[in-house]
Amino acid sequence: MRSGGRERPFVLSRAFFAGSQRYGKTLKNPPVWFQGEAGSFYPFFRAHAHIDTKRREPYLMDEENRNVIHEALRLRYKLLPYWYTLFYQSHISGLPVARPLWLEFPRDKNTYNIEDQIMI
Repeated sequence: MRSGGRERPFVLSRAFFAGSQRYGKTLKNPPVWFQGEAGSFYPFFRAHAHIDTKRREPYLMDEENRNVIHEALRLRYKLLPYWYTLFYQSHISGLPVARPLWLEFPRDKNTYNIEDQIMI
């Protein structure tokens, strides 16, 4: 690494994340919604909008929502060392950063149909 280990690289791609796909490609997959709190628990945190849609920057929201997002960001920054570790483990093992439950608990058949929860 050029920085001698002083900098930590971070790749942001709409094609999930580096190493999770065979070919790096960005497809147009429109976001359905943005929830500031939920973003604290995902590999990346951002508000994304198409040029023709309403802007989503936190500073444009009302005070109550700004406060909620502020607390979510504080939590996010506390979790960054953990996220970095997960990305490193993913780099070494090839396992995804955010994993479906069945991957963590392959013997539990109840996890096979759970599609709305992830392990981080």
